[in-house]
Amino acid sequence: MSTTGSFRSEREVEELWDALAGRLTAAVDQALKNETDPEAFLKVKEDLMAFIITLEVYCFQNTDG
Repeated sequence: MSTTGSFRSEREVEELWDALAGRLTAAVDQALKNETDPEAFLKVKEDLMAFIITLEVYCFQNTDG
């Protein structure tokens, strides 16, 4: 994972990433809880895939399998 030197430690970056992933998961879960339109699920999937691709392009690769 790329960092900005001593701006944040690797541990702090990992903790921030875990917090972001948890909040993102909760937000998507809440947003889709009562959703029945397949197009809404497809849109969320496309947006999440774009987010992942953006992170990979900038070398923020996740090693959590």
